[in-house]
Amino acid sequence: MIASIAAGQFEIREAIALHKPMVLVHESDPRFGAFDFRAAREKAPPDLQDVLDNHESLPFRRRGYERDGMLQTLIEHAGFKTLLQAAQASATATATELAKVPTEIQHFDLESFHDRPVQTVLVELLLLPKQDERFTSCVVMHGMGGTGKTVTAVAVVQGRAVRAHFSHIYWLTVGADAVGGKI
Repeated sequence: MIASIAAGQFEIREAIALHKPMVLVHESDPRFGAFDFRAAREKAPPDLQDVLDNHESLPFRRRGYERDGMLQTLIEHAGFKTLLQAAQASATATATELAKVPTEIQHFDLESFHDRPVQTVLVELLLLPKQDERFTSCVVMHGMGGTGKTVTAVAVVQGRAVRAHFSHIYWLTVGADAVGGKI
């Protein structure tokens, strides 16, 4: 991702400039194109080669129990453990008026959704407010098809805590060709 995707490079440079915690996650399964650190470093711009050299990268796991453990580790490495606990506590607090689920995703039936609690809570954690009223967040879900990005996003948007916090929720589908003016 570092070498070839301009949006990914922008996000990483912004995180570095803002001194944000950064945790890398890489594909580890050869069946899905395991990440080649040497090739990625050679292709990466010089300012981003340091990211590959000096940041730990967690292997992505697909099995439920492995994925939950990996995501729990991700939360802790990124420094969000306390925020996660606070978000979980506030999610069970008071009930308010809920934002409407966007029509683009109302047809999703999550009855057969295999709950990914850590994954869902992680995204909620990144979206919900913190103690600082200046808190803003933008969450980009990027990756190969079939890994559960859309289903996870739908589950989060349909979740009570997110709908209670936001007065309006908009859904925008952006394809692989959305670059620059096409966004």
